[in-house]
Amino acid sequence: MRIASVEVIVAGPVRGGPNWIVVKVVTDQPGLAGYGNGALSGGEQALATMIEQHLAPRLIGADPDRIEDTWQLFQRSTYWRAGRVLAGATAAIDLALWDIKGKRAGLPVYSLLGGKCRDKVLCYGHASGRTIDDAVESVLAHRARGFRAIRAQVGTPGYEAGSYGAGGGSATAPGEPAPPAGPEPPGPLRVLAGQRVLDLVERAAFVVAEHLVPPVPAWSQ
Repeated sequence: MRIASVEVIVAGPVRGGPNWIVVKVVTDQPGLAGYGNGALSGGEQALATMIEQHLAPRLIGADPDRIEDTWQLFQRSTYWRAGRVLAGATAAIDLALWDIKGKRAGLPVYSLLGGKCRDKVLCYGHASGRTIDDAVESVLAHRARGFRAIRAQVGTPGYEAGSYGAGGGSATAPGEPAPPAGPEPPGPLRVLAGQRVLDLVERAAFVVAEHLVPPVPAWSQ
């Protein structure tokens, strides 16, 4: 079995967010193909170019079963190693090859990687807004839906439309001047968590972890 073709699908943007890069690796076996997703928020077209122009040609005729060998090839055969574009592109192809392996075995990929280790996991909701008030409203809406962990993200003051994950908008277009620094946030993002108030004093994301006693931020970045 050999790889016959590699297709890059650029989908989106979704709700004003980033594009989605999907890689389709097709084998010479009728109907057998694998799909993988690559992410680089704001740089999806760079991923598409990396795959189409540099990585895909090396895959044609290769054995899709040799996933580790393929990963090592991509990582070690480039002058600049482990950059974000290469990592995202390699990840998409890696997932597609695992998808092929799982389909051949008739098993989900998680089973090939050792099987389940839990019956359920804690999920977090991404609450975002272009303004602090919008972000607070989104946090409260997520809490009402039952989320015990919430990531809150607010737009950069003065550049709300271009802030990743904060209600949409695209990155700076070619030739467009850099966004203004803008004023400091008009106040901390205050989210009621039980009997405590969590303050976001920087323009950064954080998680409200209500499953902790007492509730405290699980992490911030």
